Amino acid sequence: MGPRRNIGSGCKTESQGVFSHRGSGHPGSQAMLLTGTVSSHSTVALTSSLATPKTMFDEGRRVAAAVGVGVLVGYWLWKKWEEAGEVVGLYIYPIKSGRAISLDWATAKVQGLAHNTLEDRSFMVVLENGAFVTGRQSGQLLRVKADLTRLFLTLSHPDYSSITIDFNAAISRATVISSKVWDRKVRGVDCGDEVAEWLSMVLFKGESKVRLIYKGDVMRINSTPRLPYYNFPQIRESDTVYYADTTAFLVTNQASLDDLNTRLVSSVTMAQFRPNIVVGGTATAFAEDSWVALKIGDVVLRKIKPCERCVFTTFSPDTGERHPTQEPLTTLKQYRRISEPRKLALRWNLHPVFGANFALDKEGDIEVGYKRMADLQESVEVQQKTDLQQRTQDFPALLSRSDSIVLPVDYKAIAVSGWPPI
Repeated sequence: MGPRRNIGSGCKTESQGVFSHRGSGHPGSQAMLLTGTVSSHSTVALTSSLATPKTMFDEGRRVAAAVGVGVLVGYWLWKKWEEAGEVVGLYIYPIKSGRAISLDWATAKVQGLAHNTLEDRSFMVVLENGAFVTGRQSGQLLRVKADLTRLFLTLSHPDYSSITIDFNAAISRATVISSKVWDRKVRGVDCGDEVAEWLSMVLFKGESKVRLIYKGDVMRINSTPRLPYYNFPQIRESDTVYYADTTAFLVTNQASLDDLNTRLVSSVTMAQFRPNIVVGGTATAFAEDSWVALKIGDVVLRKIKPCERCVFTTFSPDTGERHPTQEPLTTLKQYRRISEPRKLALRWNLHPVFGANFALDKEGDIEVGYKRMADLQESVEVQQKTDLQQRTQDFPALLSRSDSIVLPVDYKAIAVSGWPPI
């Protein structure tokens, strides 16, 4: 893309046209998925037969929850990318659980989106005992916006006067605080007393004391956490995050939100789901269930898992208040809960899926509505070398099953690195 533009927070552009194709030489949109994505009965990087007629059919149409990995290819040569739509929204959350900043462009890095001096979830609020704070404890955190320049950090909230501090001076004191994001140990540089007092008042009326920490140079490399109750083998040790819960990227589909809103009494916005990247245009509702990977310009994202949803979706990003009947979570539970694999279905029984978690395979810039020619003959390498020989021994047995994998004709599988036994 062209030279960097100094685009401030909150800028948006109108998305451009949509192209749909599988042949070569046709203009491609920004969000593209791998050709040969799965049908409802076969799997490539997805577990097949995830839905039962009772729980996962809706209005005669199958809803595939797309959990897990059927076959994870060690080296895949993809001859074509199939268009999935275009990027219609880019969002960064400098503070974990803080207000989203809408962007025209961002750089996709291994730890998430970055825009000038801002990096996704590079700040986090903690209690004085080090316990991390999210919007679950104080919905007002969803309304706190962070702006960071090379010199100053500004925090703002609709109901309070904003605060600006000399950021470099604050973090130069190098007071390091240890915390945890769930079970994962993290560290951060304390941002000072002034910010701490302001946040304590905004979030808890001063009744609970909090601190703001920044990843700085003290944040050790944190790999994407593996779930203790289910193995998603497409996670790699090189997948890292700052203070995000799971993965560096959350991708949602505008068509899926449109579908959800037809079922709700009062519609919701995509802000309820806190995505980093929103795909619109040609994508159909819940097409993200079958996505294996996404190519956005030069950026390549690898799908880790569907995103299981919790009570956080019931908090309004505008008011910070929780919905009285827990919408949209209540409605999502009616048609977006998985039934297979059983082990995961039991753990996610109260957690319907919406959107998908991704990790980065290739860095680059992403722009809303940005167009370029897609190289449909490009070879995209997706690899996982760990224990390759041991993992491949299960492949013949997998193919003998009734739900065996159907490899699309548009790519050649050179090596298979395993599949998760259920």
